Amino acid sequence: SVVDGLVVAVGEAEYVIPIRHISESFQPQPEDITTVQGRGECVRLRDSLYPLIRLRRVFARFAGAGTHNGGQDVTILVKVRERTACLQVDAVMDYQQVVIKTIDGIGRVPGMLGGALLGDGHVGLVLDVESILQAHT
Repeated sequence: SVVDGLVVAVGEAEYVIPIRHISESFQPQPEDITTVQGRGECVRLRDSLYPLIRLRRVFARFAGAGTHNGGQDVTILVKVRERTACLQVDAVMDYQQVVIKTIDGIGRVPGMLGGALLGDGHVGLVLDVESILQAHT
């Protein structure tokens, strides 16, 4: 299937977040991120608190995903049905329309819909935002 997506970087890896789930992106200040006991990290945006999911931690098992680029992270507010949360990435790279392709074995990786050939020739993994929110919020 074809999806409009935002290409983001997490370490050396590139991922595609389907646009239909994105409300906005922003760069929170350190004081906007807090830890809620028993719930994990949250980020404040316009007087509301949202769960913060650091994709660098979620996908640390993939090569290079655990490294940090040293710059200011970008936070993306996503919504799927009744769930809303923020995904933190290292950088926003591009907006692209991609074709999702099944990758052998990718169905066993939680949080992935499949792969897509990006404009620069690299393969990006397309995120299953719904399953990420279910697992981490």
